[in-house]
Amino acid sequence: MKNVMTVCGPIAPDALGFTSMHEHVLTNCDFYMEDFVPMLGDPPAQVFPAPPQAPIELKDLAYMNHGYFVRHPDVWDLTDETLMAAEVSDFHACGGRAILECSAPGIRGDVEGLKRISEATGVHIIASTGLYAEKSWPERFQAMSMHQFTDYLLDEINNGMEGTRVKPGQIKVASNGNTQRQLDFLSAASHASKETGIMVTAHLGVGTGQEDSRVVYQTLLENGMSPDRLLMCHIQSHVQITSLEALLDNPCAWAPQLDYIREVLDQGVNVCFDCFGMTWDTEAIGSVKDSDTYKIAAIYQLLREGYSDQIVVGTDVFVKNMTRRYGGHGYVRLQNYVVPTLQRIGVEDGLIAKLVEKTPARLLAF
Repeated sequence: MKNVMTVCGPIAPDALGFTSMHEHVLTNCDFYMEDFVPMLGDPPAQVFPAPPQAPIELKDLAYMNHGYFVRHPDVWDLTDETLMAAEVSDFHACGGRAILECSAPGIRGDVEGLKRISEATGVHIIASTGLYAEKSWPERFQAMSMHQFTDYLLDEINNGMEGTRVKPGQIKVASNGNTQRQLDFLSAASHASKETGIMVTAHLGVGTGQEDSRVVYQTLLENGMSPDRLLMCHIQSHVQITSLEALLDNPCAWAPQLDYIREVLDQGVNVCFDCFGMTWDTEAIGSVKDSDTYKIAAIYQLLREGYSDQIVVGTDVFVKNMTRRYGGHGYVRLQNYVVPTLQRIGVEDGLIAKLVEKTPARLLAF
């Protein structure tokens, strides 16, 4: 009989309940500063920049939400158990019952801390083995072969993460532009998934275009992974053109773009629409904000086309200014906006249940 492996042990799939399928609870992604700070450049004086090492105040929220949060190491740090337990408690108070925590070594926080938060809040947390984008890899992974990657994954799946008895419930892989080592790791993840039945979530980073994304899912499938065990996250990055110049040149580009997502779905692969409630943009470099409205429109159309068994949702809280306690929507954007909006526009309760309960349970059970 299949179970879902949570940080507190296995549970039956039907015990999972309302599930967010892409979150970070204890994580630190400050390695991104190396790329994003030069990309955004120095903030102009008129946006009233805050000193990078200073505590963030409410008056800094607009400045942060126009992308300048990338300059502040503390904003990337979500390893405070008290803060994150409070955020997870909000999720539970609004009917949330399970969170897929997508942080892998290099950005992953204390796995025992995840267990403590789960026990304190009553929310099932499913942790991740795997690896994130290559720049975040800890030193011990730098020279591993594909076979060593596979052994590492199977060890964590079977015995527990980082010397603990806390076991993962999924494998996380990532591409911020494909490198040979990342492709080797994708092959290893395929083999581990095939051997155990565990699902794989594939992160597609900023600037990962359709061809690189295609290489990711093709590599996983060509190495024997079952498509129904694969979840391509951040799929909304292919829905909306976010370059202001491109939109000005082609007004028709304002319409949701769904062809590539259909291509992925037609492979039998699952997709996650996430970053609901994302509070920030990078308008200073000509980028339009990733819109929750576009995501809802895309989901609505894909549900009408019969893809309801392959779609899940999440908020992907990964920086402090996305948490409720720092001015964001937190994990509860799913309950406060996504589900009510789908209901208001006429999506049947049974289809909504697939998005937040049935499909997550199917994916996470192994």
